[in-house]
Amino acid sequence: MSLRSLERVIREGDVVLEVVDSRAPERFRCPEIENLARRLGKPIVLCLNKCDLVPKDVVEQWKRFLRKHFDEVVFTSARDHHGTIILRRAIRKVSRGKRPVKVSVVGYPNVGKSSIINALKGRRSSPVSSIPGYTRKEMELDAKGGIRVLDTPGVFPQREDKDAYLRGTIDPDKLKDPVKGAIEVIREVKDKMPGALRERYQIDENLDPIEFLELLGRKRGRFTKGGEVDLERVAKELIREFHVGKIRYYILPGDEFANRRILP
Repeated sequence: MSLRSLERVIREGDVVLEVVDSRAPERFRCPEIENLARRLGKPIVLCLNKCDLVPKDVVEQWKRFLRKHFDEVVFTSARDHHGTIILRRAIRKVSRGKRPVKVSVVGYPNVGKSSIINALKGRRSSPVSSIPGYTRKEMELDAKGGIRVLDTPGVFPQREDKDAYLRGTIDPDKLKDPVKGAIEVIREVKDKMPGALRERYQIDENLDPIEFLELLGRKRGRFTKGGEVDLERVAKELIREFHVGKIRYYILPGDEFANRRILP
């Protein structure tokens, strides 16, 4: 989706609902969208989704850390239907009584925008998938409580780099170099969440990443016809498991990653 199309959607809405992944909120923030919304005078509600994958005290820390930069900050687990009522309340609050209130839902692919929309509606209407970029077109949908939702596809360039690997904005099956992506994931988890890889795979995480993937492939029986470990297949599996939360991982507000961004 182009920035021009995105600006049209944001102009049309009364409130911008930015959805991010609670495991690493700063990585999933969209400064281009935030700046555009502020320039257009639109209030922003930040939704920390997938909070079921993060300890409650860590999510609370993030909420305090980010509160001063947004009109409202709400944490949710769309999968568990947690926080939906509070989210509706926050949207109505920043809309200053407008009815119906149009909400532009934005965020990187795979942060759970469609699940949030379905939770707001109270029934399934927006297609849900763990495949990044599954939402293909803009949609306007009725939700509960006098809310109308403007859903948008993933709105950012899909460069294949470290951030794309860690955000999960590209389907692992479409990666040009999934092994490189898996190496980045292994290094990130080892650095930020020591012990999580060993906990998940029962493999020494201090091994070289390629050795780690080789051993994981042997454990799972992932071999090519020639009898070699199918590294690409194993790499894609590991990346997917990281994205869906099967590998324990989250970042604290005081982490160096959080502090290296210049916040507005």
